[in-house]
Amino acid sequence: MEKTVSQMKIGDRLIFGSYSTNINNNGVPIVWLKASKDCDFIACDVLDFLSFDSPQTDFRRGCADYATSNILSFLNSESPWWYVPKRFEDAPPMSYKDHFGFLYYFDDYELVSLVEKEGTLMRLPTALEIKGGFSLFKRKGVRARASVDCMRHRFENNHFANYWLRPEESAVLDQYTAVPCLGISGKVEHHWPSRKMGLRPVCTIDPLVSVKNVCGNEFTIIPFEVTEKWTCTDDELMDFLGIAINL
Repeated sequence: MEKTVSQMKIGDRLIFGSYSTNINNNGVPIVWLKASKDCDFIACDVLDFLSFDSPQTDFRRGCADYATSNILSFLNSESPWWYVPKRFEDAPPMSYKDHFGFLYYFDDYELVSLVEKEGTLMRLPTALEIKGGFSLFKRKGVRARASVDCMRHRFENNHFANYWLRPEESAVLDQYTAVPCLGISGKVEHHWPSRKMGLRPVCTIDPLVSVKNVCGNEFTIIPFEVTEKWTCTDDELMDFLGIAINL
């Protein structure tokens, strides 16, 4: 049965995009949970185990600046070569060495279904969102287990996994600051950016995108053709139409 993303209920599952913890493997479908009426979705599982930001020349523990962090760049890239230095002290992030950009395995129609929010397509959740900001967590637990793909390469059991949170904007974000994460107990902890923690991203999906029910409360986006928008200047348009412009 067809409906739109906006018509999905809080807690409904959406199979959307694919991801792999290693470039030598095929992407595995990602399951997301609808977290808010604004069509915010959070990954059902912890998808990987990565550093927030790698050790650098002057920042041995990594830097807590979210805007220039490795994890944010990685989450919003569809390129195999996603790493681009953001600071003079930057060094290639070793914990990501076998990774394509997070969006690499997403289909074109899935990419255009994403809505930019907080300045990015993919983001980390905040402690406020996890602790009740998202309607989802007002009635369901905030903890998450590792995905099968992540467990295969990073974990030896199916216990709850900790995962990174987005620092508050008011926090001091530098090489002397620890970054928040949700611990396996469900409480917020703080760790140095260079430490490996779980990755449980958040995204916002266009509420008008059509989905179909595949099983129970599980949905998938109905694929659609993506057409490239052609943009041009006024002069180029006039030239294309054969209209001379007299100055």
